[in-house]
Amino acid sequence: ADIRSQAKEWLDFDQIRKLVPVIEIPRGPRSPIPDVSATEVRRRISAGEPFVDMVPRPVAVYIVTHRLYR
Repeated sequence: ADIRSQAKEWLDFDQIRKLVPVIEIPRGPRSPIPDVSATEVRRRISAGEPFVDMVPRPVAVYIVTHRLYR
């Protein structure tokens, strides 16, 4: 998974692992998770580039309504 190598950098990751199971879901064509990078979505928003085709409509509405990542 793309986040596995970064997990140790999370604040209190060891404590999180003690509290809840960590589930990895691969992205890609056979995955229920779209192959979309949250970092790329935030970058596009901050650059004023189109992003609404990268996230579900309710998420895009929330981001725009609350002026996130600007």
